[in-house]
Amino acid sequence: MKILIADDELYVRLELHALLEELIPRAIIDEVENGSQLKANLNQNEYNIAFIDIKMPGQTGIEVLQDLSI
Repeated sequence: MKILIADDELYVRLELHALLEELIPRAIIDEVENGSQLKANLNQNEYNIAFIDIKMPGQTGIEVLQDLSI
């Protein structure tokens, strides 16, 4: 299972990452911290689950998803 965490707050990413590792030990978990990284990552990879912050530097999570037509 591949999971993406997109959040500009490091603490939030670390907490969510730790929880997911505990719940799904075999998961591959990627992290990004802004809208441009999110867009690039979604263009290059497929994920089963994505946790996307709405307000991030650059493009918001919603704007990225609208651009990608997801």
